[in-house]
Amino acid sequence: MENQAPRDFEKIMEFILEQQAKFAVDIQQLRESQARLEAAQERTDGMVRNLVDVCMSLAHHVERLDQALSETAQTLSETADKLNGLIDIVDKLARRNGGPERTEAP
Repeated sequence: MENQAPRDFEKIMEFILEQQAKFAVDIQQLRESQARLEAAQERTDGMVRNLVDVCMSLAHHVERLDQALSETAQTLSETADKLNGLIDIVDKLARRNGGPERTEAP
């Protein structure tokens, strides 16, 4: 039985050393994986920053386009009013000069 104890001790030591070696490999693999993930995260952060910049730029352009559209709508309304006034003047002149009377457009 005395011989059995040293063998058990050797087996235990061998098992512990094998486990330590496996753990060392696993830890190295985890470090490498973490390094890859950190690099990927940095790239993703950069892309997100770029997307935020693009969105901010687009929002600014949309505001400018909205303002320009409002101004165009106002100008178009004013032009329509002036055109209707001109049509009325031409219609009155034509009637005064004996031309046909204007009929309303649909």
